[in-house]
Amino acid sequence: MFIVFPADACRPHPIALLLLALVTVGCSPGPVVATLEARPSGTYGEVMSWTANAPPDTARHSIDVEIEIDPAQMMIGFRSDWQYNVMLDVDVEGAGNVEERWMTFPVTEEKVKFEDETVRQIAYEPVGNPLPTGFHKSGPRTGEVDFKPAGGQVTVTAHIRTPDGADRRVLKAIRTVRLLVRGKGDRVLTKWTEQPRSTRK
Repeated sequence: MFIVFPADACRPHPIALLLLALVTVGCSPGPVVATLEARPSGTYGEVMSWTANAPPDTARHSIDVEIEIDPAQMMIGFRSDWQYNVMLDVDVEGAGNVEERWMTFPVTEEKVKFEDETVRQIAYEPVGNPLPTGFHKSGPRTGEVDFKPAGGQVTVTAHIRTPDGADRRVLKAIRTVRLLVRGKGDRVLTKWTEQPRSTRK
């Protein structure tokens, strides 16, 4: 027996489409309202932090994370057959129970240098394509950090390190750590103050 469905049986209902659109808009992270940027010193375990004062009923925020790489710092002593990575641990204090997020950023990636029917030569080089500045960008990582300030001081920290057993010299190649703070509405945190650096193993 065959069951014949009407031609429009599988078409989305207009109300369903409207609800989907509203959900999508409601969940969007919003525009960038502040850019937190720092130049690491190349020290393992360095902690960079910024603070802001959040009034009551501050909007929910999210943070995109990216780094910039200086290939000039990788000209000597780095192997072209190794993958190099760094890690950033991003945390938010003063916004309820926000778990620290551990993120791995590739500093180099596999690139094909030559290829024909019989030979394929590869090398690990700085990730991505050069920016106009000559640096390379890894990221952004989006949707990793989300927070709703509880009111009062909010502190965002970025702890930079390498994976266990990795070559720590790669930290010298990290030119910039950049956190893009996003939010929607009038009650967003636009003014942040960078704090003195510290180290944490």
